[in-house]
Amino acid sequence: GEEIVNGHEVLGATAQIRDLVAQHGATLVLVAASAFDASKLNRLFWELQEVDADLQITSGTIDVIASRVTIQSVAGVPLLFVRRTGMDRFQRTLKRTIDIAGSLIGLVLLSPVLAAIAVWIKRGSEGPVFFRQGRVGRDEKPFRVWKFRTMVVDAEDRLAELEHLSEGPGLLFKLKEDPRVTTAGRVLRKYSLDELPQLFNVILGEMSLVGPRPALPAEVERYDDWVRNRLRVKPGMTGLWQVSGRTETTFADYIRYDLFYIQNWSLSLDLW
Repeated sequence: GEEIVNGHEVLGATAQIRDLVAQHGATLVLVAASAFDASKLNRLFWELQEVDADLQITSGTIDVIASRVTIQSVAGVPLLFVRRTGMDRFQRTLKRTIDIAGSLIGLVLLSPVLAAIAVWIKRGSEGPVFFRQGRVGRDEKPFRVWKFRTMVVDAEDRLAELEHLSEGPGLLFKLKEDPRVTTAGRVLRKYSLDELPQLFNVILGEMSLVGPRPALPAEVERYDDWVRNRLRVKPGMTGLWQVSGRTETTFADYIRYDLFYIQNWSLSLDLW
């Protein structure tokens, strides 16, 4: 009867599993891989032997995409087989080809839009059209990312006085009502149009169309060994985190999405 989260209560002990299945009319029992040792799990199998309910057991590999996992029998013992991942030379060449073709086509098709945005920025506030900022790429190689300028010219100098107001997850600085953002900048940011000049970074080979968000040097300095795995691949203009409700996610989600992408990379995942 103890409530554990949001109205979900503990219904009983595992010794009562048969009665609980019957009482609630359950057709499926789902077991967390970390919940039992092998002997308790085997006893659970026997408890459910005469019950009209299926049994599922989680693999415990939540960061591995399901298509990589199969069941194999070795000496009669069921084992989880996880297919190796990572890009070989052909896959890297194919991804790079798609990056170059995609960015060139994008620049040609979007050239009128890019020109209109440039004029809007120039008329709206003093300063250059483009903004370049230092980021950390694959294997911790530094590069400068291109963006349309969405802030006033002295925005970087004013950052220190606003850092304590950050609403972003973890190490990420985010401020919904940032006073440094221009009128045009608010629209460009809302629709991520300020990121379009990064097509040049893709052509130069510093970024990919799809990959983890390019990190700031100050963020990387605070990475632990686990988070540093983000730097194994080129950063991307968009990625799993960006299309998964980035404004509502936590810093842990942001890292998890990026590492999930790296762990499970495939061309189909990029296209998705």
